[in-house]
Amino acid sequence: MSQASSSSKAADDSAADGIKKGLAGEGRLEEDLTVESLANTDRYCSPGIDAMFDRLEIGEDEFDNLVLDEEDPEIVDSIRWLAVARVHYCKGFSHEALFQQMHYAWNSAKKITMRAVGDNRFVIQCSCLGDWEKFMGRGPWLFREWALITAPYDGFSDPTLTELEFMPIWIQVHKVPEAYRKEKLIKQLFARTAGEVIATEMNPSCVFCGDYVRLRVKHDVQKPLTWSVSISLGGKRYLYAVKYEKLGQMCYVCGLIGHDLKECGNGVHEDKKSEVWRLDLC
Repeated sequence: MSQASSSSKAADDSAADGIKKGLAGEGRLEEDLTVESLANTDRYCSPGIDAMFDRLEIGEDEFDNLVLDEEDPEIVDSIRWLAVARVHYCKGFSHEALFQQMHYAWNSAKKITMRAVGDNRFVIQCSCLGDWEKFMGRGPWLFREWALITAPYDGFSDPTLTELEFMPIWIQVHKVPEAYRKEKLIKQLFARTAGEVIATEMNPSCVFCGDYVRLRVKHDVQKPLTWSVSISLGGKRYLYAVKYEKLGQMCYVCGLIGHDLKECGNGVHEDKKSEVWRLDLC
């Protein structure tokens, strides 16, 4: 063995010994820990490679960094109109089927690329501003009645760490009288129950004509949907029905998106638990 190889092995062994001692102090020491086994074990890589380097106490002078300019036109162009997405469903599915159905749904003017970065995590990139605005502004997008949760992506960070818990949905509030048909009041009402209000249509266009107010809200998919909103005036409560557009699969028992009532708990529920979603308050 060469002197250089011997020195490198000694350094690795020393680093591994340091990690062993640290883990032993935490009560987490396992047998036969080496630099190689730590690098290939999910348990110790889960905090990220930077955390492992911190444990190894590797100095900055040991890195040979390639310094890049964030304003480089080639880099800027490559990260334009990027998003991360996941299908809000716990079961497996065909990535190819997802790609095909979404390309058909988007009907894009230019090429839209989709790249899997996990079992249920995808990086999506549009090729023109028109497709990007359509993709981000006209959702929710559905795959087999399951919601596709999306979020803008900067192109630099780890896409698997991007938060994907919110989806924009359109809500209709029916039979709201003139006294309450005020944009400020409607926004306050739904900010409490449905999430951040992105847009409002107090008088929907002829495409969505009817006696209701339309709102687009940023819904947290970890929280249940609301079936109504209420206003109290003079000691009396007034209920107004809430209806959703293009929502996809949801549960009429718990109110969550992503499964139906037969997949909620053991799937056996009393009819009265789901009746509230079918009330006609209009």
